[in-house]
Amino acid sequence: LLERQMTLLKCHEDLKHHHQNEKSVLQELQEKKEQLKEDLRDKTSALHIDLNCLTHESVTCLQGKVVGPPCISRQRLPKAMKVDPTFVPNGSGVMMPLTAR
Repeated sequence: LLERQMTLLKCHEDLKHHHQNEKSVLQELQEKKEQLKEDLRDKTSALHIDLNCLTHESVTCLQGKVVGPPCISRQRLPKAMKVDPTFVPNGSGVMMPLTAR
């Protein structure tokens, strides 16, 4: 009986140790997830800026004439516009347009 009790206590300590390790790992994962969300928000903002620049670059006029390298813009703009310009990541994983924030 004493041997079983000692085995049980050792198993209990092992479980407590594993549980504490799991809590630590979970905390690290949550921190990494928040960092990735921030990074995605930053990259999404940069994408919106790029799309805005591409859109405006293709229609910039000076005395009725297109200014700048329109051939580049005309090539890039259709591809860029395939990306949803209203996409904004949020914590729930649901995509929301900028106007809904």
